[in-house]
Amino acid sequence: MEFIGRKRELSRLEEYYSSEYPQTCAIYGRRRCGKTSLVQEFCKDKPHLSIDLQGTSAEGILRQIADSLAEFTGKPRDGFREEIREFSDLIEFLKTLEPEERLVVFLDELPDAVDKLDEVAPLLKKYIDDRLKRQNIFLIVCGSSISGMIREINGEDRPLFQRFPVQLRVRPLSYPESRLFHPEFDEADRIRAYAIASGIPQYHLLLKGPSLEEGIKRNFLGDIAPLRLESDSFLAREFPGWTVHERVIAAIANGASTLKVIAEKADMSKTNCSDILRRLELVDIVERRIPYGKSEKSTKFRIIDGFVSFQYEVINRNLALAQSNNVDEAYDLMREDISSFYGHRFEDVCMQYLADTRMCRWTGNWEGRVPVLDEDGSVEKDESGRVRTEDADIDLVAKVVDGEVRYVVAGECKFTRRRSGVNEYRELVRRASHAIKDSDNVCYIMFSRSGFTDELVEMAEDRPGLHLELVTLEDISAWAEGRLREASQQPYKDA
Repeated sequence: MEFIGRKRELSRLEEYYSSEYPQTCAIYGRRRCGKTSLVQEFCKDKPHLSIDLQGTSAEGILRQIADSLAEFTGKPRDGFREEIREFSDLIEFLKTLEPEERLVVFLDELPDAVDKLDEVAPLLKKYIDDRLKRQNIFLIVCGSSISGMIREINGEDRPLFQRFPVQLRVRPLSYPESRLFHPEFDEADRIRAYAIASGIPQYHLLLKGPSLEEGIKRNFLGDIAPLRLESDSFLAREFPGWTVHERVIAAIANGASTLKVIAEKADMSKTNCSDILRRLELVDIVERRIPYGKSEKSTKFRIIDGFVSFQYEVINRNLALAQSNNVDEAYDLMREDISSFYGHRFEDVCMQYLADTRMCRWTGNWEGRVPVLDEDGSVEKDESGRVRTEDADIDLVAKVVDGEVRYVVAGECKFTRRRSGVNEYRELVRRASHAIKDSDNVCYIMFSRSGFTDELVEMAEDRPGLHLELVTLEDISAWAEGRLREASQQPYKDA
């Protein structure tokens, strides 16, 4: 199968490999994000020794080491299984290597070996310090436990501290890369698949097929559902005592967004909740946002990992249905929740489009209160004459630099069957007038799965002073394929 994405990561690894220094590299990232495939792609035209250190027991890991050495040398497995009794035996083997062409030695899932085998980190440290510097070897270590890798290679109290100055964090693929897994889908279903799989290659591969709906049924519904427990496995691998983390995630999935409310719904102290949120941020499950123009006191939290979000916001809310063997009826009953989930995650694709087509100094959203309007458009007031207000938000806000010009972009994202029109545009402008107080240089961008009304299209074309960009799925497709023309974004005022 064609290797998809990771051009920058491959280029960086080639740069390291081609130079005399560094001799070590640490690669880490969440489970299933393609770290091992990345290294395999990098190694395919180079001499290499790959050893998988993942395992549930010391004996199993040592057996895998022996088998890898047998494959590398072409010698019988039984002999190596007798020789490799401890991790020190692997180190002794590595010391004997004298390759003429630079050899890549790849140790996959290092944290597993550290947990299951004594002296792994001290022995590896001594090898790097005493022998590796005199060998023509490029040593790569890798791990799916982000917190475990950071602890082992960056902890000041750990033997491997400062032994891996070059570190590469592999994050989920972007939307333009991820959509390449689904040539059989139209653009709307590619966005839906990205909403669920969230740029994780393994999940995108499992969702492939004649239709996305069938992919969801096959992987999440019924008594055989390979992905239904996947987020639990991910959390359990990353966090000892992971169930407390699950409570925090569930609270956010059910609408809590501030530290105080999350802690209350998760039934824990704010201090403990804050610690857990930091851990979830470290592994890119949760992100904190300070809405545009607000102080740190207004910090909100959201689930940034689309796969985890789908599990908690859709599957867990409908668990009895998801476990039913009547998957077709179950899917129909869950359809509204699934559709709502797509609409929420569409913002992530739109934000990538916005950040990729402009030089953004800051991106985020806005939340606040705006006056309530009567049907005729006038401001509502209560019996005492005070203006009535309601909660409102702006999906996307960005501070943009264009040469000497600075301006703010306010954006709206709609993933509905109805075309967006003049009313939606006017509402966006109204909210922006309350949100953006530090600039009168404002542009607007609207994304719509179903396109726009003729009236709004004509308005945007005939009145450039509106500074309004309308983005359809065709535009998103063109951008993702690298065919998007540089749009001339004129600021509202000259600099």
